[in-house]
Amino acid sequence: MAANVGNWQQNLDDFLNHSLNSGCLESFGCLKTVRERIKFIFNQNLIQNVEWLKVYLDNCDLIHTKSSEKAAKCKNNGNIHFKKRNYGNAIEFYTESVLLSPVNNGNDLALAYGNRSAALYHLCKYEECLTDIERAVESGFPEESLYKLYTRRIQCRLQLNDFQHAGYELESTLTFINSQKDKIESKKFESVMKEIEGLQKTLHNKSESLTETKKTAQLKEHVVSYGTNDILTQASNCIDMRYTKEQGRYLTTNREIEVGDTLIVEKPFSSVLLPDHYKTHCHHCYHKLPLNLVGCIQCSVVRYCSSKCQEESWKLYHSVECPYLDLLHSVGIAHLSLRTVLTAGLQFLTDFIKERKDDESKKTANSRLPGLNERGKYERSYDTVYYLMTHDNDILTEDMYQYSGTAALLLIILVHSGWFNTNVTQIATHIDSTLQADLQSVEIDDKGGTIYANEGKDADIANDSKDNSLTNQKKQNNSISTNEKSMESNIDGLLTNGKTEACQSSSNKTSFCGVLTNEMLDIGGLLLRHIEQLVCNAHAITEVQCTDTINDSMILDTSQVRIATAIYPTASLMNHSCDPTIISSFHGDTLIVKSVKKVLEGEEIYNCYGPHHKRMVRKRRQEVLENQYFFHCKCPPCCEERAGDIKFNAAICNSCTGIIDTTSELPQCLDCGQTEDTASKEIRQQIEGLLHQGVTSLLQHSNTQAFKYTRLVMFLHQGVTSLLQHSNTQEALKFLLLCYKLCCKHLHEYNVIRASVDDSLARGYTVQGDHIKAVHHLQDSIKVTEAMYGSDSIEVGHELQKLADILFNAQRAEEALRVLHRAIYIFTAHYGEFHDTVKELIEMKDCLIDFIGAEKIKDIVL
Repeated sequence: MAANVGNWQQNLDDFLNHSLNSGCLESFGCLKTVRERIKFIFNQNLIQNVEWLKVYLDNCDLIHTKSSEKAAKCKNNGNIHFKKRNYGNAIEFYTESVLLSPVNNGNDLALAYGNRSAALYHLCKYEECLTDIERAVESGFPEESLYKLYTRRIQCRLQLNDFQHAGYELESTLTFINSQKDKIESKKFESVMKEIEGLQKTLHNKSESLTETKKTAQLKEHVVSYGTNDILTQASNCIDMRYTKEQGRYLTTNREIEVGDTLIVEKPFSSVLLPDHYKTHCHHCYHKLPLNLVGCIQCSVVRYCSSKCQEESWKLYHSVECPYLDLLHSVGIAHLSLRTVLTAGLQFLTDFIKERKDDESKKTANSRLPGLNERGKYERSYDTVYYLMTHDNDILTEDMYQYSGTAALLLIILVHSGWFNTNVTQIATHIDSTLQADLQSVEIDDKGGTIYANEGKDADIANDSKDNSLTNQKKQNNSISTNEKSMESNIDGLLTNGKTEACQSSSNKTSFCGVLTNEMLDIGGLLLRHIEQLVCNAHAITEVQCTDTINDSMILDTSQVRIATAIYPTASLMNHSCDPTIISSFHGDTLIVKSVKKVLEGEEIYNCYGPHHKRMVRKRRQEVLENQYFFHCKCPPCCEERAGDIKFNAAICNSCTGIIDTTSELPQCLDCGQTEDTASKEIRQQIEGLLHQGVTSLLQHSNTQAFKYTRLVMFLHQGVTSLLQHSNTQEALKFLLLCYKLCCKHLHEYNVIRASVDDSLARGYTVQGDHIKAVHHLQDSIKVTEAMYGSDSIEVGHELQKLADILFNAQRAEEALRVLHRAIYIFTAHYGEFHDTVKELIEMKDCLIDFIGAEKIKDIVL
């Protein structure tokens, strides 16, 4: 059993095998409602007998506890670095001390905040320093040392030219110090008074020579174009929600919209930060953490950007989830189902369920579109989440069985936490058969199985971003993540100790599985319903991250990194097209949807659920959409042959130098008609897959055409690998140049592999310092990107950002400025003026303008 400790997916697989062997899966498949399925799972008595789960629930409060001893050790380490003036390292240790300090022992926490404020001051982080000073005071900083914080606060005010507050605080500090005269050593008192006098002089001199600096204006919130919609309250007034039996709910325009128009600005109803980003992003709003972050009041794991986020998180969901974080990590995206229920709240859900039962018993007809409230609004509310499609009838019985098992586990967490506020008795092995009638899961058949059969889905713009879907969860769990290994070690330790320590949890904790009430089964049904919805309606919250993949390179790689998963009911109304209308970006947890093409009045707004026609061949797109979203796509790229796209994967015919369409079932030259032999086709397809996976060697093949492709990819990958390792740039370039010659001879000039080689050569020459050659190859690569994605696409924007860097280093500053101007236009159109990338590019542009000089700028045509 030890190998499976904490591996929930393994337990689910065991449950499924048991149901197959016992024959009960067939009975499960006949169940019609989510409530019946939850009841069935508990009647099987499988979860109740998972040994490691019992141990975990009995001891979960002991795993991520705070510790005064550990906090003091971190604080002392911070002091060592502070004395060495390693303020950045000192802040890291003080932050750990903040996270580890028990809240009920204010002295530890106060000292950690106070010491961190000193390090922040030395790093000129005055606003952050002021915040930590306030926290230190509120946490009970020792009274005899408060004058240190007060004088530091005045210094911050003076540095910020906030003379008014500096004056007030000088007076109050002077009063306080005089009141503490008897408690401060005489020499120290004299020293402090001299410091105060110095601050008074500084205030006087500064206030005379400088005008008070006004506070930096807050950035405007993201707003939709054309005003806010009266019905879709998080969408633009240029959008209407439509409904037909064939398409269900979908979005259209009521006017012509332009590229760059903001169509939706939406906060999620619920969302979950991925564990890999706990140390870098706020647990609640998903903004990057500041240096003066705060921790959870109970555990030592979760971090927040502010006390406001800490308080909101605790109130909404974290007070329940806190002891169970490791367990929730093991269930993957299903965690979002629990977060949705907690966000809605027990009282609201109880009333919601009662109202639905009353309507069903009275057979009350509801003429409103699903998701609209009694006022006819589609708002940020639970109603909009509840009516998202579940595809209950499309999910395989085996998958539904495992989803039900996970929903049952989430229900156990709620029961164990005391969320239901009931006195649940010890384990009952059989659910009471007298429970009242099941809550009917009325399904609004929005989509009817037609061409755009699903509502809204993952908004990741770069690739098939459904790697967070439940359909891939088994694959993910085959390789246990760091978080799962952490939980495994925690539980293994508890098992080894034989549960010697009883969990000193709060009094509302209950036995991990008792008699389930009707209310609990109703909530369990909702948990399962939301898990079903997540398969198709979960959105990835992403951010653009830059990485320097080559040491000393001036080229930064940019990529969309998934940091959280969320439910956006308004965005979920958009149907799919492999050639979408929109692009999504995020500001924290706020989703911003902007148009990437002109749309005429009355036309539909389309999202891409992952399979984009420029990144995935039609056959593969259809497989993904049918397997995960249960519909056959009939968007234009899936219905029309696009001859112009052939060149991106085309080879050159050896007979006539014509184009070989390598994407067709029977690759052949479009000019002379010569067919590519089967062996060549198979090895080419294998090579394309191996290249994607980063394989460093390929099997040799006797076929001449196959050997051509093998050599091509081997040269490419050997060169790139060597270049990334930066062990020998000259050797890497040698491989890449050989590869480049093969590309020029055998691949079409717009082939994406050839473009990749050009990009790699640009990197190599940049490392070597030959920026002229780097510019040449990157421009050739950009030519292919423009042809593939469009001249104003976000993909081109990222490439232009790299080109501007290289042009500047090639001492072609004026060209760099023109390229940068174009990049700013593209990023602004796609992401808006407040996006971090746009702000960085504008700063770079300003630096270039200063470098070139005002006189020359006049002559540059942008």
